[in-house]
Amino acid sequence: RMTAAVAQPASALHLPRNRDGPDTRLLNRASRLSAVATAVGAIDLKQVAATYQQEAGCSGLEAATVAAAAVGAALK
Repeated sequence: RMTAAVAQPASALHLPRNRDGPDTRLLNRASRLSAVATAVGAIDLKQVAATYQQEAGCSGLEAATVAAAAVGAALK
């Protein structure tokens, strides 16, 4: 005959979160992500590419690639 065992949480990781108040950790993360999105949105890729093209004397495609790489590096 089999008996069902009542599962006990092994650690605090298995306990449900208290959802009564705001989750400050998630709010802080959302705030940081919003700040990054604002900063990236403010970057003028055309201007970055044009400046690089003028200073390096390279093609427009190479300048656009460098500008895109700069934005990618800023996001990391």
